[in-house]
Amino acid sequence: MQGQLIGCIPGSTNVSLHPKRISLFPSYTIPFCSRPVISTTTTLQGLLPCLLFSSNNPSSSLSTGDPVHVQPRGATSAAGIPQIEYIKHVYLPFLERHFALRPDMRVHTLGFIPRGGGDVRASITPRLGPLQPITLTRRGAVTSVAGRAYAAGLPAKFAREMRDSAVATLVAATMNPPMVQIEASREGPDGAVGGGWGIVLWAETQFGCVIGGSSVGLRERVPEDVGKEAAQELLRNLRHGGCSAGNCFHNAHYDQDQMIIFLALAEGRSTVKTGPLTFRTEAAMRIAEKLTSAKFTVKGVPSGQFLIQCDGVGYTGSQQ
Repeated sequence: MQGQLIGCIPGSTNVSLHPKRISLFPSYTIPFCSRPVISTTTTLQGLLPCLLFSSNNPSSSLSTGDPVHVQPRGATSAAGIPQIEYIKHVYLPFLERHFALRPDMRVHTLGFIPRGGGDVRASITPRLGPLQPITLTRRGAVTSVAGRAYAAGLPAKFAREMRDSAVATLVAATMNPPMVQIEASREGPDGAVGGGWGIVLWAETQFGCVIGGSSVGLRERVPEDVGKEAAQELLRNLRHGGCSAGNCFHNAHYDQDQMIIFLALAEGRSTVKTGPLTFRTEAAMRIAEKLTSAKFTVKGVPSGQFLIQCDGVGYTGSQQ
């Protein structure tokens, strides 16, 4: 991939990107020697839309749909970013179910700030044509709740206490106990660099929505509070009643905006029901409209939810 980036320096208020055609070899692997504080998860979220359309380059045999592999390294879990389990169990399944994509991800090593060291291998098969629009306006009843509580470099009881607290909070909110299955595990020295702990929960619904909740352990917190917070976040997202970000595939605090680029690139009109919009989602829509000819409209509904409609551009790699 070639191009020109101007102004990308500390303190800059004006950045200019002049991209060129994405040109990759078949089954190409892009390694990243990220800094310890770099998030592997947000790196993946930024890369996937670009790699998705690398196949239509006539000078590359990726036109046959060969997968592209990326290997980001850094932190897999930190406050304020999606945890790697969130990407694996919520974000990627959303792309697979609703946009018919084929992403794959394997976590070789967990990494935590300040040491970093996480090693993630991901791949996606590039798209030969435009994305199809999606309609997500019905959520349906919750059919299952799953999750994973983990601890690395710490006693196994941290994971168990987070799990038990999350289960108790969900059951107290009238969740059917047999429907809730949360794993608790301790990562050995081969599976993590440094120490960290957290929990990720996801609920699946009758019409294919995946709704998440999560929390990260910090030094001043106790495991019971971390597990309870993740469960409360999941319940809050469920109460919003929407079918999308923060309600269908992500936590609204940091991932609702991630669907916007896919709606803008899809061919035709997409309609998604969501809970309260975040500032970043509103900003993502404005930026997408400036960079493409996509058009977004947002309508409130009496229940307090929102309908996001997008007339996408039907982007293909040949438009690079």
